[in-house]
Amino acid sequence: MKIDLKPGTYIVAVSGGVDSISLLSLINNNYSKNPDFRFIVAHFDHGIRQDSDLDLKLVRKTAKSYGFEFVFEKANLGPKTSEETARKHRYEFLFGVSEKYQAGAILTAHHKNDLIETAVFNVLRGTGRKGLTSLGSRDLIIRPLLKFSKAQILRYANKHQLAWREDITNTDLKYSRNLIREELLKKFSTAQTKKLESIIKSQHSINQELDNLLDEFLDTIADEKTIKRQAINSLPDNLASEIIAHWLRKNNLRDFDKKTIQRILSGSRIGTTGSKYDVKHGYFVIVQKEVLALDILER
Repeated sequence: MKIDLKPGTYIVAVSGGVDSISLLSLINNNYSKNPDFRFIVAHFDHGIRQDSDLDLKLVRKTAKSYGFEFVFEKANLGPKTSEETARKHRYEFLFGVSEKYQAGAILTAHHKNDLIETAVFNVLRGTGRKGLTSLGSRDLIIRPLLKFSKAQILRYANKHQLAWREDITNTDLKYSRNLIREELLKKFSTAQTKKLESIIKSQHSINQELDNLLDEFLDTIADEKTIKRQAINSLPDNLASEIIAHWLRKNNLRDFDKKTIQRILSGSRIGTTGSKYDVKHGYFVIVQKEVLALDILER
């Protein structure tokens, strides 16, 4: 197993599970002696499990053994915390660390199985075409293990006698992703899994082409925080929805669902001036006379 990174400073998100511990080992084996690279190991303790302190101790010990800088944050989210809330807090921490160290990117240990799980999860909750390919690398987040399966990672970890922690919440079926993994994807045949991988790969290429076209059109009807209502209202619903979704993504808002886009589109078409529609994480769209405007609630 090999990973390819460009010289620079990276934040490595390490939970203590086999995936992130393996990623850290690969980084150490390939780049630890190269002065053109700097790695900061970042661990976020959600405070969901009682034994999460043991994860922290393991990650700190492993980072120290490799000679990497180590930072962490402990929250107290509680056992009833949703997947979405846990993810939100984790990435807020990671982006904060990245800004502090002026890193080029955050490295996460998502692998091929995660990519498939995320695609199915997003399709089921109605995120549209982008949901099939949302778990890719982008400018600020790099996922070097996406080409490797969970089985490959486990073989690597056992071969190199790595120590990791098993997160018992990963088998709790109250979480949607676990349910998809345990009750759906494990029943797929090898041929069915490869077919799904092929569909995701093809959709990725299609999405890139569509995004380029949407970029060109968006430049004519929108600026950073506003988009013209007349332009939106003159389009059929399916195309108008794509434009609104693309505009939100250009503002670094993701993980919204189809219902959110439908509410915003309805607001553009028939909403009264001053109407507000929630998007995500405190952001909302407000209907103005000629434009839709993106804003954030003051805290």
